[in-house]
Amino acid sequence: MNHLGNNKIRVLFCGDFISKSPQQIRLSDEFKNLMQECHFKCLNFEGAIALGNPIPIKGTAVLPQSKNSPEWCEKNGFNVISLANNHMVDYDQEALIATMNAFKSAMLIGAGDWDEAYQVKRVEINGLHIGFLALAQCEFGILNDNWGANNLLGSAWINHSKVNSLIQKEKQTLDYLFVITHAGIEYY
Repeated sequence: MNHLGNNKIRVLFCGDFISKSPQQIRLSDEFKNLMQECHFKCLNFEGAIALGNPIPIKGTAVLPQSKNSPEWCEKNGFNVISLANNHMVDYDQEALIATMNAFKSAMLIGAGDWDEAYQVKRVEINGLHIGFLALAQCEFGILNDNWGANNLLGSAWINHSKVNSLIQKEKQTLDYLFVITHAGIEYY
């Protein structure tokens, strides 16, 4: 795609969001003003919402979120939510489904069944064709093989063999492709 003159977009990328009490979070006026200037406000939703008294499916650190966290994110202007991370199925696939259903208006990227997780979400704004893709390192809940993909939910793997060709193909029809990644050492 050709870049179209002076058409501009503003994109804000935020890191990991996790909260058991989102009603206690306050954004500064400066941050709110910055968000108002942006077309897309992206964040990584680091962990599924807790359902009742969930029992973790693995023996490592787990990160449940408040059932009110998706509403808080949308109410505060976040409109692109990455679910591609190593904690999205900490409380099994039902919690991932509940998390996806809890978002009402934001664009969700990077998780779901095989096709949903690896789908580039496309938007046209100000005459520009924009795409978003979210990927995570291979840990818990990552869809790294498409066997049984119809029955399996999780997050897209950054090193899957299809990723490079997917990015190359999508870049041919987009003005901008934003690839949001989640990887690294825990708590760093």
